[in-house]
Amino acid sequence: ASKVARLCQKMDAIADADGKTLLDNSVVWFGSGQRNDRTADNTQRLPLLYVGSGGGVLRTDAHLEFEPSTRLANVYLTFLSKVFGANDAAFGDSLGVLPALLA
Repeated sequence: ASKVARLCQKMDAIADADGKTLLDNSVVWFGSGQRNDRTADNTQRLPLLYVGSGGGVLRTDAHLEFEPSTRLANVYLTFLSKVFGANDAAFGDSLGVLPALLA
C-alpha cells in the first residue's frame, strides 16, 4: 500500500498538458476481486481502492458501500465505458455501469 501511495504522490506532482495532474487524468486501481474462500462475507465485502478521477469522470473523495448483490464486473465495466470510452464494452457478468462511481 505504501508503494501505491508513493506512486500516486508522484503522479499528483506531474502537471499534464491540460493543467490537471497526471493523477487527475488517470485511474490507479488497488484491490483484488479474487478469492478462493467463497463464503458470503468474503465474496461480498471486498475492499477496493481507486485513486484519480480518470479525467474528471469518476467520483473522488468518497467512501462508497454497495449492496451485496453488486457485481465487481460492473465496476470494471464503468471504467471501460466511461473512463476509457469503450462504449460497446462488456465485462464478465456485468449488468451495467455504476452511476455512484461517476462524478
